[in-house]
Amino acid sequence: MPRVDTVPSPPVLKEIPAWLREATFVFVVGSPRSGTTWLQSLLASHPDIVSGPESHFFVSMRSLLNTFEQPQDRKLGLSAYLSSEQFYYMVGDWFVHTIAQLDWSEDSPRIFLEKTPHHSQYAEFILKAFPQAKFIHLVRDARAVVASSLRIASSWGKDWAPSTVDAATAMWLRNVKAGWRIPQLMNDPTNQYFEIKYEALREQPERRLAELWQWIGVDVKDEWVGRAVQQNDIAQARSSAAAFSAIAEGRLADAQPTSQTSIPPAFVGQGTYRAEDSGLSRLQLLRLEQLAGDILDRLGYARLCPNSYPWERLATSPRLRKALRLKEI
Repeated sequence: MPRVDTVPSPPVLKEIPAWLREATFVFVVGSPRSGTTWLQSLLASHPDIVSGPESHFFVSMRSLLNTFEQPQDRKLGLSAYLSSEQFYYMVGDWFVHTIAQLDWSEDSPRIFLEKTPHHSQYAEFILKAFPQAKFIHLVRDARAVVASSLRIASSWGKDWAPSTVDAATAMWLRNVKAGWRIPQLMNDPTNQYFEIKYEALREQPERRLAELWQWIGVDVKDEWVGRAVQQNDIAQARSSAAAFSAIAEGRLADAQPTSQTSIPPAFVGQGTYRAEDSGLSRLQLLRLEQLAGDILDRLGYARLCPNSYPWERLATSPRLRKALRLKEI
């Protein structure tokens, strides 16, 4: 008897909730290991703000974008079918449909908060899809970011975290510079771009969180601010290995909540906000400041190794270390 192929039933997609069609989109960006998850959870503790797991949506779409925007001698590819307006509208619509598939509560928030650190490098793409999108750029001292990256590179972060000072510093520089380019892409930078230092957020969390909520455009109440800071305490999250409250309590939208209520061991780092507490060796600090000193200066982060001995400069030289078959710093 001949085989009869059956047409599979189309998957059932959830409808886009009414609130999401009118929502403001806020993107939290910054270098990985800068505290973006903590900031995300603080912000999403507000009743009018909801968030979700890192989507990596626009990172994942880069091949599609490159294909669409590459010069064409002949009328081929997506640009043969779609205008720029149609393409970016469809990308934005896909993003909204993706968000809609999460398990939402019956609440009607006004803000959707997306946190994928590397989206700083895709801001132009995002703004073409959502011209009114807001960006919060979190900046943290490179010494703390690099130290955190090196710590997790041999454990849960081994698939992506840089394991050398050069690579980790390059990651930090790439994301900081990308974040600084974002205001140049905007129609209204004052209302669409907010840069904040991790250290300022740690030193005055209530004040800074209130400022951010006010800038986003939601009501600010002292009891909400206090509760958000208390429930998202970094020391408590590190000792209990539990996710920050906006994740653990379901404020973070998730189709499978049980898989998101805990975080990998050592996900919450030392939470240091003083460069001298980073734990990096002197040679590591020297190399980092050789690579990123100008940007550290611009951000107001004091150098820990403003002077060095000739032998130290030799010891941090990648070429010399490679010639001597020494391990990268």
